[in-house]
Amino acid sequence: MKVVVEATPVLPRPSGVGLYVINLLAALAALQKTEDFHLGLAYQPSLRNWLRGNLTLPEVLRRYPNPAVLPLPVRLLNLLVQLPGHGPILASLEDRFDRPDLYHGTNYTVFPCRHSQRLITIYDLCFLRYPQYVTAVSRGYRQQVHRGLARSDLVLTISESSKRDIVEYLGVDPDRIWVTPLASRYASDALGPGIVPPEPAYLGEEPLGERPYILFVSTLEPRKNLLTLIEAFNQLKSQHRIDHQLVLVGQRGWQVEPILAAIAASPWQEHIHHLDYLSDAQVAYA
Repeated sequence: MKVVVEATPVLPRPSGVGLYVINLLAALAALQKTEDFHLGLAYQPSLRNWLRGNLTLPEVLRRYPNPAVLPLPVRLLNLLVQLPGHGPILASLEDRFDRPDLYHGTNYTVFPCRHSQRLITIYDLCFLRYPQYVTAVSRGYRQQVHRGLARSDLVLTISESSKRDIVEYLGVDPDRIWVTPLASRYASDALGPGIVPPEPAYLGEEPLGERPYILFVSTLEPRKNLLTLIEAFNQLKSQHRIDHQLVLVGQRGWQVEPILAAIAASPWQEHIHHLDYLSDAQVAYA
């Protein structure tokens, strides 16, 4: 039995879905020792890298033998499958997977393999439930997800709440949906041999933890409700005189300007720290 996992969400500085895929690949690779199947991975470059002619894999994926690297980014492939006469091109691309028994699309879409059972992961439906908090590109995910569902035999999601949303908003039969809750990223050696030891993070020259702190870890963007977090922190400092700092760990996302403005306008701005992206070892320390 051959299983191919879509690894496109893995970026050089992985977070979110990328970490999910990295740990999934590591766990499946370990299972090959006791289960009778072969693991493969498929990868498509980002549109930016494709335009630059860069089809190389992120370093963390190079430990897996014989990856299938497709010469088209996801965005162009999604356009291609809507055009008449695309069958021969898709067949040529599918040959790179060597006709797997199971193909797992890990990020709201799945390649339309003709000879495989197809599985799709849908993490949440924030773009449908809260369209005011997502980009115009994200609001267009509905059609992409519907196309993925039409190609899929089974749906994975990460919570019972998301399963209920998939049933309500997308009309999927609940019997087609399996919930697989997320595990700690440190439960496997996905990023290398052994568990990653903690590595100190710093606020300037001061090690994180010298004083008590409130920690936020995620991309900075409107749907994360950071404006409310900053307002709550201001009230805690002003009304309750807490000694804590607010530490924001995460890369800058879309429409980050109001968040940065709220930090700058805070009377406690010197106690609010944005550390951008941290390594796994530093997040473990935090």
